[in-house]
Amino acid sequence: MLLRNRISFFVTLTIGVICASIIFVGLEREELIKDQFARESVSDQISLWNKIKNEIIQQMETSEMLVTDNSELIGAIGRQDTASIQSLGRGMFERLNEEGAIGRFDLVYADGSLAFSSLPTVFQSPAIASGIAKTNIEDGTVARGIGNDAQRNTGVVYGFPLYSSREIPVGMAIFFTDMLMAIEEMERVTDSSVVFVNRRGRLISSSDRTLWGKLRKQIDLRNIDMLQTIRVEDQYFSVSVLPQNAELSGLLGRIVIVRDITGLIARQQAISTPSAFVIGGLLLVLLIGLNYYMSRAFSPLAESVRVLNALSKGDLQAQIEDSVSDGNEVGQISNAISRFRIDLVTLNRFRRSRERQQARQKRFIIREMTGLSETLDGEEREKVLHELEKLRSIVQETPTDFDQQARALHNLSEDAEEDAKPPDSMAMMAIAFQHMSGRVQDQHDRLREALRTKEALASIQKELDIATRVQLSLIPDDLELSGPFPASGYMTPAKEVGGDFFDLFRLDEKRIGVAIADVSGKGVPAALFMVMARTLLRSTVFHIDSPAAVLEYMNDYLEKNNDEQLFVTLFYGILDEANGTLTYSTGGHNPPIVADSKGTRVLEQTEGAVLALIDDLVYSETTVLLEDGSRIIMMTDGIPEAFNGEGEAFGDDRTLETIDALNPGQSPEEDIKQLIDAVEEFVGDAPQFDDITCVVLHYSAD
Repeated sequence: MLLRNRISFFVTLTIGVICASIIFVGLEREELIKDQFARESVSDQISLWNKIKNEIIQQMETSEMLVTDNSELIGAIGRQDTASIQSLGRGMFERLNEEGAIGRFDLVYADGSLAFSSLPTVFQSPAIASGIAKTNIEDGTVARGIGNDAQRNTGVVYGFPLYSSREIPVGMAIFFTDMLMAIEEMERVTDSSVVFVNRRGRLISSSDRTLWGKLRKQIDLRNIDMLQTIRVEDQYFSVSVLPQNAELSGLLGRIVIVRDITGLIARQQAISTPSAFVIGGLLLVLLIGLNYYMSRAFSPLAESVRVLNALSKGDLQAQIEDSVSDGNEVGQISNAISRFRIDLVTLNRFRRSRERQQARQKRFIIREMTGLSETLDGEEREKVLHELEKLRSIVQETPTDFDQQARALHNLSEDAEEDAKPPDSMAMMAIAFQHMSGRVQDQHDRLREALRTKEALASIQKELDIATRVQLSLIPDDLELSGPFPASGYMTPAKEVGGDFFDLFRLDEKRIGVAIADVSGKGVPAALFMVMARTLLRSTVFHIDSPAAVLEYMNDYLEKNNDEQLFVTLFYGILDEANGTLTYSTGGHNPPIVADSKGTRVLEQTEGAVLALIDDLVYSETTVLLEDGSRIIMMTDGIPEAFNGEGEAFGDDRTLETIDALNPGQSPEEDIKQLIDAVEEFVGDAPQFDDITCVVLHYSAD
């Protein structure tokens, strides 16, 4: 690239960077202003929504005296006289409805259960959650806010306690105004469309239900601090999302305010597009003018470059055609060219002297390179010695033998060009020395890499050993927690660390908790997920008595904290020492096997899938009465899915046959040994496919 072109390029680049910086700063400033405006706008909308909600509640409060002065209705609630409550409640609702203050009237007893509702539906439920209503009744406080019933009928709610003539709280009256009324008022004030949805985007209330169907997929309900601009076909909408929870019932929702800004976007585009064309045209004119100026300014310099090229090829007759003054740049270059020609003649005199000196240097370098080659391995040493021998024969030739030297230089260096000028023997020797030095360096690099690989493998193995010891330390050492239920456990991972675990712990003086689990996958990810599941189990069982409830709680927690999409099958049961029962829930895990006088059988699988994949699952539990002297065997699928060298699985039938053949009178430890020995004998030398875990308990009623 010519110098003038490079200068033009850098000037253009500088102008472009300056323009881009100005545009970037302007856009950033505009973005900051937009962010500030968005936050203030959302804050104002939240304040406006709360004001509308409070005005509706204040309007409902004016009708409170109609209920509190009705002693007959309050007395019926205190007596829990259902017939009277229904009759008097309907009459009260008609009076309230005539005044236009509320849209629904509910009455609840002191325990929070529904006594009356004006809503004509088969499955009635109060607009305030029973627990919240009960707390307000006991505390003597009113309930204000957003509430909903079990059918997701949502509205603005005002509830106040009702007292008998002896000032004893007997229940609560609840005024309910449909959410749509607040939404329509918000739409009127803001000149926008308003939608109320739950946190998953399900529509709850709106004056225009078709609007949410168009916008639902493009609105981010998690972004509650900023304005969102979305496009649907040829329309643009400004969207703000306000948090609104039904604090009186537990529903989590969002108020979505939508405004059509298609006209505003069109006006912005009408201004920005012509501006972009004008700026682009100005830049183009600037570049054309700059290129013309640089071409005129550098024309004398281009002539000087032509003469230099001719001199470099040996044409000493070349001269600058256009006369230039001695004071400018071209005149200085012309004088330098003349001096350069004189220097060429002088340098030729020293050429032969330099060649003789180089010959002595060549012999010395070849001798040193021969000694250095002795440090290489046998094959590499032979290659270097062969190249040195060819180089030694070339050095002995006359300097005019260009063809042979060029071929040798090409053989020694793949980077040599085919049309190269007569090579310098010192350059050839430097290339050969560079090749040999590279081979020595490669050999040393291979040795260092081998050493680093060995050290890295040792470090990884050490870390895996530590992880294995940490995982095994989570397995309970002492399983002799109960006299009636002696137990023993066994676990061996398929890799250094695994995803299986079992646990046995005392819940109280008469109950023992037992669990066994299998995390999907193997190795470190499964082991880490196992630790989290086992820790969550330990922190839950002492607060929740039901095995099914424990699994429901764990499933919801693990599903929310499961970025790797792992899952776990979990069996959890409670052994009752007093009556010899086992209450359990399987959680997608294979149920225990019981061996007693009735034979060997698999217990019932309870309702419920694996944990950590789907939230809000329902799990069931069941209770079995254990027979005196029975065995309870729990295991993961590593035992029935153990494969031998022919690809045959140990299988469920062979597992049951092995358990049925357990020697009578032996301890749980001996039972596990007999079962594991049978599996290992079947598998033989085949590699272990999955983690193997097993727990055996005996029940003795004495």
